[in-house]
Amino acid sequence: MSKRDWTLDEKIGQLMILGFQGLTPDDESIQKLGRQIRAHQIGGVIPYGYNITDSAQITHLNTFLQDQSPDLPLIISVDQEGGKVQRLKADKGFKGFPTAEKVASLSSEDAHKIYLEMAAELAKNGFNLDFAPCVDLNPESYLSPIIGELERSYASQVDSVVKYASLMIDALHQKGILNSIKHFPGHGSARGDTHKGFVDVTEDWRTQELLPFFELIKQGHVDTIMTAHVFNEHLDKKYQATFSAPTLKRLRDVGYEGVIMSDDLHMTAIHKEYDAETAMIKALKAGNDMVIFSNNSMAAAGVEGFAPDPDLPEKIIKAVKNAILQGDLLESRINEAFARVQGLKAKIRG
Repeated sequence: MSKRDWTLDEKIGQLMILGFQGLTPDDESIQKLGRQIRAHQIGGVIPYGYNITDSAQITHLNTFLQDQSPDLPLIISVDQEGGKVQRLKADKGFKGFPTAEKVASLSSEDAHKIYLEMAAELAKNGFNLDFAPCVDLNPESYLSPIIGELERSYASQVDSVVKYASLMIDALHQKGILNSIKHFPGHGSARGDTHKGFVDVTEDWRTQELLPFFELIKQGHVDTIMTAHVFNEHLDKKYQATFSAPTLKRLRDVGYEGVIMSDDLHMTAIHKEYDAETAMIKALKAGNDMVIFSNNSMAAAGVEGFAPDPDLPEKIIKAVKNAILQGDLLESRINEAFARVQGLKAKIRG
């Protein structure tokens, strides 16, 4: 990685992971994305199902995007948990993998083998960060519509979740793929879906939902931790976890020094109330080091008139710089986050 001096604009840009439109390097939208990457206006990308047709196509696209950032690796991320949450699907010629719940019924050896195959496929197709494993606990008495009902949780017990999440993390690392444990401080108790609107877990959340995160941090193999957009009055009486400094500070208090990553700030639970610029500033002030803007209308299902914005990086950089000038955000917060992102990118195999 280059050891040059980075401008404030570039540092801010590196804190964003962006969703986009298009399929091939020849698409006008991809050409624009390439220019933004070359200018270091974004730190990573996240392809969704509509960006992927088959292995040859996405490998070609990811290679092109990575080539636009020769001096600082581009994060090319993906949601690949297994089951309903996987972008590399069997009907597009990929292997297809079981849900976390099904994996947790297998032996450690068989589970690790499955995750090695998943990691190998990700690496082959040009990805370097998987937004997985999901370490949310299932409640004993009901299933969250966005976690348990989709079999995204390994179990109700902390030790089982930690066991199988560790197997996935190890497999990803063996193939050079970074991980992101999610959704801090626990989404499994949510009775609603933050893609659709505000979700309050105050009545149902249990402190043991923190434990899988803390146990995995102790193991020392966590690359990033993704926040949840859930509101929990026990942790913060004003803000959802993504915007809650006291909530995110709990990760630092147990010794975590890596990247804290917001879940998608275009999700309805956030974007219905805050525009992207405001959300970015609030996320940074709370202690997030990177944020995701999916530009995905499905994530913003409850936001009337939502449309992808290919000019978002430039707008965000301008807004963050203005916030610094006005004293609403410390430049030291940008430097701290950028240093963590540099550390994360140093793990990417060149």
